[in-house]
Amino acid sequence: MVRRIPSDLTELRLSSGRPEAPLMEENMDTQTLTTIPPDGKKYVVSSKKPEKRASGIPQIHMASITLNTSRGPQFIDITELVQENLDLCGIKEGNVFIYSRHTTAGIVVNENEPLLIKDMYRYLERLASPADEYDHNDFEVRTVNMCDDECANGHAHCQHLTIGCSEHVPVMEGKLSLGQWQRIFLLEMDRPRTREIYLQFFGI
Repeated sequence: MVRRIPSDLTELRLSSGRPEAPLMEENMDTQTLTTIPPDGKKYVVSSKKPEKRASGIPQIHMASITLNTSRGPQFIDITELVQENLDLCGIKEGNVFIYSRHTTAGIVVNENEPLLIKDMYRYLERLASPADEYDHNDFEVRTVNMCDDECANGHAHCQHLTIGCSEHVPVMEGKLSLGQWQRIFLLEMDRPRTREIYLQFFGI
């Protein structure tokens, strides 16, 4: 049986069984959306030309943070921990690379607002639910990368595909140059685990 492809986005929305949402302007065709990128210049409100902020020999500092998570999923705000390590290394201008050394725990930048955190928990479950079936969880068949305390965590690996394991944050005047509501999180997607985060500071 050959499935018919909906002729436009409106039909696709209606056939999905989900509430209709304004995906695009009514007078905008799908070809325009998918093949012609908008000219970014017409959206510019203001811009600042490149400026030299520091000179000298760049330094590289490495640090690490080890955390014990308590459940999955779990957002743990590590912003202040990163800033504390930045203060210790003394870099004023540069950037910091925050890296999770795990395949079921990632690093994300987002807003620390309780209701939004609940929304993001639900999003992760829709993305890859623990209740779904995963070949990774079939311990009668699977033989690769098995540990003594192996658990059914295929969902956490699949969630990690869209989360990623690292973030870069600029450093200006010795401070993390985050937006007003931006915070740095370790996102646990598995079960309670000991997690290690690497911090690499580069700059002057």
